[in-house]
Amino acid sequence: MKASILFPAALVLAACATATATAPGAPFDPAKLDMLQPGVSTKDDAVKLFGEPNQRMPSLNDHSTLIYDFTAKPDAGAKFSAIKVVLLFDPEGRFVRSRIYGQD
Repeated sequence: MKASILFPAALVLAACATATATAPGAPFDPAKLDMLQPGVSTKDDAVKLFGEPNQRMPSLNDHSTLIYDFTAKPDAGAKFSAIKVVLLFDPEGRFVRSRIYGQD
């Protein structure tokens, strides 16, 4: 009986962990980041541009963070590199700023 309950629960958790529109390895389009306007754009706007984030995290002072994992398009002969885009939102859900990690 316990196994029949635990297995479906494990499947639901696994689906939640992997169901993102921006799968790790998706290419990063910096032009989309320029479309977010501080104090104007919302979390919903970010999700419309980039898809569901890979992570959602609370931040200090009731701010929240959306985190996306992408890859950079390599130059000729270069390897793919991972890029992490972190978007910070105020308590009302308005965009504050972004940080990009892993990009030259």
